Amino acid sequence: MTKIYCAAGWFSPNMEKAIKDIEEVIDETNLRAVTFEPRNDTGKHFGGSNGPDWNGVFDDNVKHLKEAKLIIVSTVDKDMGTIWEAGYASALGKTIIYYNPFMESKEQFNLMLAKSGVGVCVSKAELKDFVLNFFKYDFNGNIE
Repeated sequence: MTKIYCAAGWFSPNMEKAIKDIEEVIDETNLRAVTFEPRNDTGKHFGGSNGPDWNGVFDDNVKHLKEAKLIIVSTVDKDMGTIWEAGYASALGKTIIYYNPFMESKEQFNLMLAKSGVGVCVSKAELKDFVLNFFKYDFNGNIE
């Protein structure tokens, strides 16, 4: 089951830097096996002779958004698909953390996104701390 959904564009150098930071945090916290990343995990929809299966990509993304406990959203360069994922995750009542290492001040953050998330991280260290503490309390055993 997906525990983390990585919502991030990868279409500019700044977006690429942010998603690499997120990937490094996921790897450093040993959560790769429970993370869904659209750019890395939808490849099966691109090998057909009729071209990409866009419905398959969309359906896969929605499925994993529904399963995830935590949505990490990069707001770098305001990718429209990523912002849609954030809105959908918010409507599902998911825990959302926003990430943008290029922000100078958290006070500049968009009101609608700020109200839909639990916080904003502006450095890789902040994001790693958040992910570690979030999953520290993620108990999956039986409760007596």
